[in-house]
Amino acid sequence: MKRLIRISTIAMLLILGACSEKVHTKETSDGKPHKGSIFTGNYANLGSQNLRDGELKGTPYVVHLVGQFNTASTRIPTDTATMVWLTRKLEQIPCLYPDYQKDCHKELIVDIATVPPNKLMGTKIVMPEPLQDVPCVWNNSPLLALRTKPIDKATGAVIAAWRFDISNERIIPVQLNEVDCKSNDDEEVSKARAYEFLNNGWFGDMNHGITGLRQIGKVINESVRQIPRKDDPSMKDEIHDIQFDGLTISAYLAHFGDVEKMMVTDVVITSPKWPVKYNLNIGSSRKLVEQTLGTDMKLHNIIGEWSYGDGPEDVSFIFDKEDKVTTIKWHSDLD
Repeated sequence: MKRLIRISTIAMLLILGACSEKVHTKETSDGKPHKGSIFTGNYANLGSQNLRDGELKGTPYVVHLVGQFNTASTRIPTDTATMVWLTRKLEQIPCLYPDYQKDCHKELIVDIATVPPNKLMGTKIVMPEPLQDVPCVWNNSPLLALRTKPIDKATGAVIAAWRFDISNERIIPVQLNEVDCKSNDDEEVSKARAYEFLNNGWFGDMNHGITGLRQIGKVINESVRQIPRKDDPSMKDEIHDIQFDGLTISAYLAHFGDVEKMMVTDVVITSPKWPVKYNLNIGSSRKLVEQTLGTDMKLHNIIGEWSYGDGPEDVSFIFDKEDKVTTIKWHSDLD
């Protein structure tokens, strides 16, 4: 009977979230979490509640995001974090519930860091695991990071981050400006920016025909070519190539009686004097382009060129050997 009561009690703790997925005993001197505490899953006995955890891949270390109880018997809100633990797995032990988790270990707390006061209800937790999201990194090292949740698919801001010095068994806070985070939300945001840049990336007047294009700046050269219209080869339309210093625009001009219709087919920018959207101007780094628009969509294996868009329209960035943007090209096929 006593054994049945004990199992029922533990099952209730699991439902309440007070226990982790490991066996439920503890070995501490004072019941408080501190460096040197050994535990085997019962965070409640440490006066704590496990919120998230994840292994540092290829190592015996585990990272825990936990909350501290006011007392060992008083629960805290499940969306409040107070500590980060770095633990090292010790010997493997039998699991109380073999079907619940395959491998159970005792764990030694080797370091503890304090979490800034925040409510995790509005926070995205990025654990240092390759299979959970795309991890936040510091110098290519995985981090535990807390981010504000994306709103309307905007990238969430990092509000706290820690890296892990395994050789010295230490948790080290990371400056937020040194954190590089990505996620599936980021990919959607980057893709949306790429199409916005494709459609509205350069600041030219396309609403007033050829005259409006000429007024963008000082025209250095302009040439006109006549081409037969596809639906009626007896009619001739025009291709205008207008050249400025560091900017060339090609526009297709169709005549329908007294009405003219214009379509810009190509824009080529080679000078930083012509600003573009998101400040991806000539001279920008490939890294800035990647952070803003994502990586090459076309995958055409041209090392010095990245393109964005699909179908009949695209925009391309040409990079030099230092990965700086030298040319930006927009292209639209004629229907």
